[in-house]
Amino acid sequence: MAARRQLATRYTDHLHDVVQTPFIPNGLVSAWAQYSILTDHRDQVVQALKAAHIPYGIYYPIPLHLQPAFARLGHQPGDFPISEKCAQRIVSLPMHPYLKISDMERVVGVVRGALIPICVQ
Repeated sequence: MAARRQLATRYTDHLHDVVQTPFIPNGLVSAWAQYSILTDHRDQVVQALKAAHIPYGIYYPIPLHLQPAFARLGHQPGDFPISEKCAQRIVSLPMHPYLKISDMERVVGVVRGALIPICVQ
């Protein structure tokens, strides 16, 4: 867990100015099963990661209230707008205890490279 925590801290240090990074309140810890970021430019980030042959995940593309398993509850698009917006913006970066710092820095470089031109416009 320490290796994942170190990677998560480094990801946050390097990405907090270009994407919304995870927030863990004081006194709590995360197992860092995933390191998920939020960006309004997810497609650009995903394309850059693909081009660099870096794995990524979009584990939550459909909010729970819109999934077929919960259709009986009768929720419609717009019922939970924050959850819907997060589903459109989320992407998970490589995260595992064997990820080398140099590989994490490469991921950071690709993400920043995809977003910095957009951020300075």
